[in-house]
Amino acid sequence: MAGGVVAIGAGSQGFCFDDELSRHNEYLQPHSLASRLVTNGEYLQFLENGGYRDPRLWLSEGWDWIRAIACPIYWIKDQTGWREFTLAGMRTLDLNLPVAHSAAAGRNQNDIRADVAIVAE
Repeated sequence: MAGGVVAIGAGSQGFCFDDELSRHNEYLQPHSLASRLVTNGEYLQFLENGGYRDPRLWLSEGWDWIRAIACPIYWIKDQTGWREFTLAGMRTLDLNLPVAHSAAAGRNQNDIRADVAIVAE
């Protein structure tokens, strides 16, 4: 996608959340979007290949966050392997499912930024 100045944020019409206000212009760098979501397996490979130890893959705020943790906060490695805490309780990490992109899953914008590095590899 071409970069440039784009209008973002909610306009005055219809429902919106307060964090979507107000409409304003921002500059976006040229970019592309992946055709699919990053899987747990891909993120785990990124993690095991040192992604949480490489500051080049993180913005400064994200790097501060990552240095304090070893994996997404709801992922746990125990004697049976990788597991994740879900809304349904503790489950074996399904490597084929998309990584959950929500605060409820223990991921934030810093983890999402790392997804960009995974897809770009």
